[in-house]
Amino acid sequence: MTDPDMAVFAGVRWADLNHRDSRVRLEAHGWTLCGEGDWALAFRSPGGGLAARVSAFEPSYAWFVELCRRMEGNPYFPRIDLVSELEGGGHLAILEFLTQVSADEEAAFLARWKSDADPDPDLRAARAATEELNKHCQENVRFWMGIDIGDHVMRAADGHLKLIDLLGVGGGPMLDQMEADMGEFLRVIPRERCRYMLEIPHFSRDYAADDRARVEAAFARVDVQRP
Repeated sequence: MTDPDMAVFAGVRWADLNHRDSRVRLEAHGWTLCGEGDWALAFRSPGGGLAARVSAFEPSYAWFVELCRRMEGNPYFPRIDLVSELEGGGHLAILEFLTQVSADEEAAFLARWKSDADPDPDLRAARAATEELNKHCQENVRFWMGIDIGDHVMRAADGHLKLIDLLGVGGGPMLDQMEADMGEFLRVIPRERCRYMLEIPHFSRDYAADDRARVEAAFARVDVQRP
């Protein structure tokens, strides 16, 4: 049965909206801010069963979506109900709502993940699919970071543990490329797809002041040359 909170998405061309527009629309329909990572904000639906991940700049989340779609039905990956690019290079994903687990639970799960002897075939399949996609991306996706499973284990409403956002690109390699050769960076990620790069949560934090200055300088150098 479709969650009634999905009605907010019906008939909306989300690709025409940026991350700010998306937040305004979600909050106007009762979705509330419930989390913040380096790349995105998370909002919980009024009914509590869904989460919206909204990013101003998102170069890699499509790969996690691809992993979830490949493993549809596997209990270790979240259900994803909607995915859309946003104007300017952002991204929207609607997933089942997940909650944090304790440090002990996460440590126990990570030990199982690393063990070749774990008896659960679904867990073994989850690891194999993740490693297979990671290998493909290491060979084909620029700035690829790899698998980062630590702090990415959460719990579904039925109590089952799920993996979230466990692979993607790295911000450090992207910043290094921007400083070394901005033209090459923009060949990989066109300027119109990083229009709001500086509006991801990472750049709002005090410890990221140097990173922000590096990006601002890199964009200033290239923008002054553009007609």
